[in-house]
Amino acid sequence: MELEEAGNDREKIKKHLDKVEFEQTRKIDFDEHMQVGTTPKRRKIMLNERWVPYESVKAEDQGNGVVRRVLAYSKDLMCVENTFEKGAVGALHQHPHTQITYVVSGVFEFEIEGEKRVVKAGDTMLKTDSVEHGCVCLEAGVLLDIFNPMRDDFV
Repeated sequence: MELEEAGNDREKIKKHLDKVEFEQTRKIDFDEHMQVGTTPKRRKIMLNERWVPYESVKAEDQGNGVVRRVLAYSKDLMCVENTFEKGAVGALHQHPHTQITYVVSGVFEFEIEGEKRVVKAGDTMLKTDSVEHGCVCLEAGVLLDIFNPMRDDFV
């Protein structure tokens, strides 16, 4: 069936789109009208997108005063913005990704591999794979995280 034959029939269009094979695992989330960044379980169309306008990226509430936006990414690299309210906690955790964090705004107490430091706008931190790290937001702010490789669990 050609897409033109489907007309305005949503079910036929969805069925057609489900049959179309996109690059790698990219799919159109028809029910969300192709909005990106809805929830980790929903399919995204952002993988390998060259241009990702900020207004097209939906904020994902992580709870407890943290909001995540997955920005541009490829299989090898991912850019993520995390907005923290004062007092919000990024619990201690580790993952098999190298991560660089840039403090866009605010003040945070970070713990990386048992060492605690207070960081502010303009500071950066390197967390190599499997290093335990976390933070507490002392003054509301934004962190920009770069991951290598991409975080599959974020999409």
